[in-house]
Amino acid sequence: MIRRRLTAAAVVLPLLVTTACSSSGKPSGTSSSSRPSGSSSGVSGAALAAQLHTALNGLTSAKIGVDAGGLLASMTGQLQLVKGTATGSRIVIGTGKDTTTLITVDGKSYAKLPSGENTSGKPYVLVSANSSNEFVRAFSSTVEILDAASSLGGLADLVSSASGITDKGTSAGLHHITFSVTGDKTSSSPLKKVLGEFSTKPVPVDLYLDSKNRPTKVAFALSVAGSAITITVNLSDFNVPVMITAPAPNQVAGA
Repeated sequence: MIRRRLTAAAVVLPLLVTTACSSSGKPSGTSSSSRPSGSSSGVSGAALAAQLHTALNGLTSAKIGVDAGGLLASMTGQLQLVKGTATGSRIVIGTGKDTTTLITVDGKSYAKLPSGENTSGKPYVLVSANSSNEFVRAFSSTVEILDAASSLGGLADLVSSASGITDKGTSAGLHHITFSVTGDKTSSSPLKKVLGEFSTKPVPVDLYLDSKNRPTKVAFALSVAGSAITITVNLSDFNVPVMITAPAPNQVAGA
């Protein structure tokens, strides 16, 4: 169960980072060049959230890399975005012969499973909670969270109410900001709900922004079964042309 929750969280977090402006849109009267500064008492969560909204509003694509300290298979992928909102994703989970490719387009997800896990005779299977394939069913809960996450403000909404926001300054061209967010298992926000499943205490977050206030790295410090786990999301290749499409129907089992 812990591993399954971690898998869901590791996939959800990068999408939430890149879809932070999806529910609220671009605030008026905000400059993308402005930066919060000073001690924790001098940094406004609302101002930081506004910066994210403004910067992410211009994104059309991003590359993702996720590291969870070796407790999860590596995850890499691409997002196709419209004004910062994910309209399609292609995520590769694992390496070598055991990789799973998960494509999500228009609310439907298709999995290309590791060799031996797919006996359908077709390259892809439609991800469904009712699938006869146990491996596919295990992905369905993750996909449900992904679909919800891509339509919400996510990270920016959490930042607006974050505590202990501290400006750590700029190094190697990246602006480092730390803060804490509190999860809630009963929340309608997917990110807040996922964080609440891990801890009832505030979760420390390290956020790194580039010169255009785009998040290039976000690290969530979690505690699972008494062990410290840091899930780090790296984002790059912003606005590089990406075209993510669903597999042809004759290539999908269950379509």
